[in-house]
Amino acid sequence: MQRIAVPVSAEAGPYSHAGAVASGFQRSPVGALMAATQISTRYLVSPGDGWRQVTEQQVLPGPGRDLYMRARAAAGDDLGEAITQLAGYRFVTYSPDVAVIQLASKSTNGGLVGTTITVRWSGGDWRLELQPNGGASPASAPLADLTYYTAFSGVN
Repeated sequence: MQRIAVPVSAEAGPYSHAGAVASGFQRSPVGALMAATQISTRYLVSPGDGWRQVTEQQVLPGPGRDLYMRARAAAGDDLGEAITQLAGYRFVTYSPDVAVIQLASKSTNGGLVGTTITVRWSGGDWRLELQPNGGASPASAPLADLTYYTAFSGVN
């Protein structure tokens, strides 16, 4: 598995790790951001049964989750070269109950892509909300640069 650096915050989480699951996020904008980056990365790239643990525990139930789990079970650990590194973020909306965050990622060929991630506060923690088609984002779009995004530091 290719390694992907994901941000953490001593104040906003994650506060605990159990296998592939990183959980316990502050109910704040930074906590929502940490959850969005951690969960949206881990449910995609955790090898073995780790992706299933993350999905079952940290993705909201619904048709999108069901579809994703069936497709991922069929694909196994063959994720191809679609792995990217987080490069930046910007908030679309935030409330204590739901946050919509655009994440910018750098692909293996160096191009930037923007995706929109939604997390909801449920059961005392942030949970990822998947689209009905099983994807995390309603759309992805190429980005020319990180204008309007806050860059994550420490990773090139």
